[in-house]
Amino acid sequence: MRTWLVLALVCLAWTCLGDWSLANGAGLGLAALLGFACTRSASDRVRRLAPLAPATALLVRTFMYAAAPLPLRPVLGLAVLLLAALVCHLALHPLAAVSRPAKFAARLTLSLAAVLTVLTGAERLYREFVPLNPYWIEPEEGGDEIFVEDAELGLALRPGFRGRFVHLEYGRERVELNADGFRDRPWSGAGAAGGAGAAPRDGVLLLGDSTLFGFGVEQQQTIPALLERELARTSAREWRVYNGGVPGYGPPHELGVLQRWSERLSPRVCAFVFYDGNDLDDCRKAQTLPRPAAPGAMRTPEVGPPPGAPAPPDFLARALPTPPLWSRAYWMRYSLLGRRLEHVLADQLVALGWVPLDVACNNEFLRAARIEPDALIAQELELAWNAIAAAAEHCRARGIAFVLVRLPGAVQVEPGTFRVLLERLEQDPARFARARPGSLLVQRARAQGLPALDLLPVLEVAEGQVCPYYFREGHPSAAGNQRIAAELGAFLLREGLLGEAR
Repeated sequence: MRTWLVLALVCLAWTCLGDWSLANGAGLGLAALLGFACTRSASDRVRRLAPLAPATALLVRTFMYAAAPLPLRPVLGLAVLLLAALVCHLALHPLAAVSRPAKFAARLTLSLAAVLTVLTGAERLYREFVPLNPYWIEPEEGGDEIFVEDAELGLALRPGFRGRFVHLEYGRERVELNADGFRDRPWSGAGAAGGAGAAPRDGVLLLGDSTLFGFGVEQQQTIPALLERELARTSAREWRVYNGGVPGYGPPHELGVLQRWSERLSPRVCAFVFYDGNDLDDCRKAQTLPRPAAPGAMRTPEVGPPPGAPAPPDFLARALPTPPLWSRAYWMRYSLLGRRLEHVLADQLVALGWVPLDVACNNEFLRAARIEPDALIAQELELAWNAIAAAAEHCRARGIAFVLVRLPGAVQVEPGTFRVLLERLEQDPARFARARPGSLLVQRARAQGLPALDLLPVLEVAEGQVCPYYFREGHPSAAGNQRIAAELGAFLLREGLLGEAR
């Protein structure tokens, strides 16, 4: 009876895998015939060995699947492993009465099957209740999505939105937008007109993307909110810091926000926060935006790829094949449960030396980090600089002090992570510079006499250490925001941009 049960489970495994090739069908048939022949043997020992034939065939097929697990469904992968463990237990059970090693192996495979049952159920539940997009911001019940269409900026944040973060590494922090569509106190009517006899303009406008918006932290833990408290502690007067961070924005979008709000807010200082991780890519995406109709409005000119430019290198080509089922990379890339466990345990495991420093690959960033960037990266750098220079000129014409703040990505502040990433992709480290691309924009800004704060030396750690200022997914943590706000506040005072010296 057990033999036929094992054979039925083997057939079920082949059905789940969906692979009915001639070789696999022949292997299954031979295993079934061999097992059936063993059941007809006069020897009791041979009859006990009968289930091993189909079980071995299943293990071979399971190994083949685990080496190249397609389709990419973690629940299926766990179910296949569970089935293999059960079949091994059933195959070993007849031998457990006469062999102590077989008895131990049978218990071990049964325990493994129990663990795999729990993991399979957990993965299935995670996929039922956890959004597949970890950066989605879940609106309150009955609420609308956070983004709305904008005629000039493409997308903008919905005024009055209420919701929560859903990323597994976060703690479902609340997101509340004001009536002007920013994660801040109300903007409307703020600031002085800036004309003769007007009250002093004690405002600082920060413009950036999701790092400034504050992914993974509460509103009072965002960089602008912390900077406002920092200035209240260190400055002679009270300052209002405006949070103009919008997820997905790059320098061209931030230029548009500045053009729209500078007259109404009339700040003393405007700071562009350039994020190395994806702002260059956002610059190219911004080229599809319509041109503003307002007189005198400045926007980076639309351009296409350089004529005759060679195709950009794909550093991820070696990383594209599906990793095997027994690798950490597979479960980190495709399993929601694997990501959750990684977020909980990663830093501790790295600190113990059990897991190497690693990072999710970003082809755009790797290309931008090359000492000799390709034509498309060079063009994106020019797009970013054009937007920054236009913003600086816009501020200069209105008596607003302009500051460029360079925020590095998580991989840049951990030298060991950057090195391991290049080694894994079989790249020559001598052809890459960890400080790029942000360092190029900082150098260019300083050459033009623009104040520029480079946060890479502030946030980076020693070789092999884990930076405490970032979530493992890449956004600055609450501790990182605190460090950034303190450094930015000190920089503004040190440079005299607030009209007072420390």
